[in-house]
Amino acid sequence: MKPIDFLAHKKKRLDLIHALEAQELDKTSFILSNVDLYEGLDITEPTRVSSVEEGVFYYQYYNTMAKYNQMKYREMKETMPQAATEFQKLSDEQYAIKERVSYLLLYIIDAEDIRAYYVKSASSKLKSKLVEIVLIREEKVIMHTLDQRIIASLKSRSILNNSVRPSIIDTYINKPYYEV
Repeated sequence: MKPIDFLAHKKKRLDLIHALEAQELDKTSFILSNVDLYEGLDITEPTRVSSVEEGVFYYQYYNTMAKYNQMKYREMKETMPQAATEFQKLSDEQYAIKERVSYLLLYIIDAEDIRAYYVKSASSKLKSKLVEIVLIREEKVIMHTLDQRIIASLKSRSILNNSVRPSIIDTYINKPYYEV
């Protein structure tokens, strides 16, 4: 299998973000288009990341796949509950890997190149818990976490304080990508 071209992926990811911003894609189509970016790649959880592009690639992969499997769970939970549960478990596992990748990525970035804050959320489950992480030197890299280890690390590096503000991508994060 050939190595992953992180820079080519970055360009494709940015193209999809621009299409979303131009309202050429809705949130669900955006997620499905991101899933297509990874088709045919042999991706496993990294034990370290050596560049921001690599870390963002893995973050995006596991975040996208977790959302995709959450969509599958919600589609099937009423009609095929046992199969749906497997998608839920897979989604949870992928979110956990996304958090581990986030930790690895943030470890290689200088504190002054990261901005982090709690975001206002329409979800009562996420209220006062969801942290937005912006990689200042990177175009359109906005990550989110609930992970207490990452939050503690951001606080210990004096990056995160307790302020709450709207997300840079507020309409995106507060819009469901599935029918409830």
